[in-house]
Amino acid sequence: MSIQIEISGNNKEEAIRRGACWDTENKLWYIPDNKRLHLFEQWLPFNALIVKSPLFFVVKQMTCPHCKQETPYIIMGAKNIMLPLKSGEYTQWVETKKGCLFSNVEYIPHAVQNLVNLNFPFFKSMNSNELKGEFMINECIHCNTPLINYYDFFNTKEIINFLLNEKNFTKSNYQLNYLYDIPLVGLYTFNQLNELEMNVEDLIIY
Repeated sequence: MSIQIEISGNNKEEAIRRGACWDTENKLWYIPDNKRLHLFEQWLPFNALIVKSPLFFVVKQMTCPHCKQETPYIIMGAKNIMLPLKSGEYTQWVETKKGCLFSNVEYIPHAVQNLVNLNFPFFKSMNSNELKGEFMINECIHCNTPLINYYDFFNTKEIINFLLNEKNFTKSNYQLNYLYDIPLVGLYTFNQLNELEMNVEDLIIY
């Protein structure tokens, strides 16, 4: 599948020369699937991986540690990603279908971020002193407390236990299908998403 990229006005001619295309209907730039990714590295965020559609959202109801009220908590995931592998002068991209969960997400394309915000207004990009930067962060829908580092992200078993623990109330699963694969910058850990009983509903696309 083609990959969505974001191109500033100063670089449009060079991007077109290398083969980037403009989607007139959706007003998006993308790399056609017959083009080599290393030609477009300057338009991919540093440390980005490529997420294949769809993007999954596990929405867990939990108790806010500050106000003690029930609030939703989201973890994003994907079943198929492409990872950069430096090989000599160029970067090769290796596809893996292990399934993974994301945390501390610094970047997803603005068009996708807007769809996420429309569906989940409590999960948004904000500055965090604790994380030292701007990230996609859950906040309590009652007291607006940022819900950061609620679990040990690198302990996959702990994540699964948190998501499946009945004491933390119920969960719902959603998927966002999009036209193009997307770059994402953030931490990831591999797991089998079927452990989360991924019976999903499609998100509403506005």
